[in-house]
Amino acid sequence: MTTINIQQIRDELCQFLRLSDVLSTAVRGVTRTTSTYTVGVGGEAAHTFTGNIPVRDFKSLTVDAAAKYYLRDYTMNWNTGVLTWNSALTNGQVVVYQIDWSASDKIFPDFPRDDLTLGLSFPRVGLELVSISTVPLGLGGANHISDLMFTIQVVAPANKDTSVSSGYGGLSDLEETMRLIRAAIRASAKSFYTFQWIYPLGLGPLFKGLPYNKTISQGADYRIRFLVE
Repeated sequence: MTTINIQQIRDELCQFLRLSDVLSTAVRGVTRTTSTYTVGVGGEAAHTFTGNIPVRDFKSLTVDAAAKYYLRDYTMNWNTGVLTWNSALTNGQVVVYQIDWSASDKIFPDFPRDDLTLGLSFPRVGLELVSISTVPLGLGGANHISDLMFTIQVVAPANKDTSVSSGYGGLSDLEETMRLIRAAIRASAKSFYTFQWIYPLGLGPLFKGLPYNKTISQGADYRIRFLVE
């Protein structure tokens, strides 16, 4: 029986936000590299990306011009650069990929810690599970259907500063990132692997944080519907 895997949902949402460019590569501090390779004799069940690690996301990945997607077609150890194909590739197939890689990032599958430093760690986009609502599916009660609510939060420097994250900061930059997240999710609402449908619910208030109100933050809620287990 299929069960809800919260960690996979977190990971897929995080990868989606990274490849959707809700923050630029300059602000995230990552390098975007495009390359290609041809599968050798004997095929491959896994591929190791060397040099450009840790891999943060695949902006695009194709095999013989057919797009491949995280979890649906492959799994990934982002720290070691080892990609495992769900179905092994065969000799002569051509893989073309565009990756973002760096020792650090600004988009993560959890909320930021409260001990992060302004100059190195912000802006930061994080997400957190808020609630799960479950009811029986059918008279027998053997299966269940659930709705999940996630909050996606953006924390930004309160003011623009060219010495911090390529000058990102202030209310206008935070609001633009929130807009990009909302637009990306609405455009791909039914295109995810770990769930069937996601849509925006509402926007939370603006908060100031860190000592001396040096950051501002805002969160938006998103509903995931119809997870059957």
